[in-house]
Amino acid sequence: MRIYKRGKTYWCEFEIDKKRYQYSCKTKDKEVAEEVASSIHADMIRNRFNIPTRNKAVYTFKESYKEYIANQNVSLATKELRIHMSKHFLPFFIDKNIADITVNDIETYQFRRKLETIAMPKNTDKREQDTSFRLINIEIATL
Repeated sequence: MRIYKRGKTYWCEFEIDKKRYQYSCKTKDKEVAEEVASSIHADMIRNRFNIPTRNKAVYTFKESYKEYIANQNVSLATKELRIHMSKHFLPFFIDKNIADITVNDIETYQFRRKLETIAMPKNTDKREQDTSFRLINIEIATL
C-alpha cells in the first residue's frame, strides 16, 4: 500500500490479486490519509474473501424505503406515485439486507415483472416488442 499526495489531497494505491486500485483519501492530513487507506484496503480484502465485518448493522430494504419516502422533498402526487409503484417490488425486497441486494437481484425482479406483464390477458396476442414495459421502468427507477 502506498500513500501519496496529488495537489493538496492524499491518495492511496494498493494491489489485490494483481489488480491496482487508487482512491482519494479526501484529506490534507497524512496520518488521517493512512488510516483511511488502511480502512479502504481492509474493506476491499473483506469483500474479496467474503469475510464478514464485525458489528455490521442489519439495515433492511423495508427500513430504507420507509426512510426514503419520509425524506422526499417532492409533491404529494409524486410521493403517492412512488408509493403506488412500490407495491410490486416491496414484497420482493422487503426483508433483504440493503447491503446484500445486488444488480442480479434487481435484474431478476425486472425479468419476473416482464414475464408477469407478458402473461396479462391484454398482452396474450402481442409479441414482446409490442408490449409496453413503461410501468416496470418506472418501478425500477423508483427502486
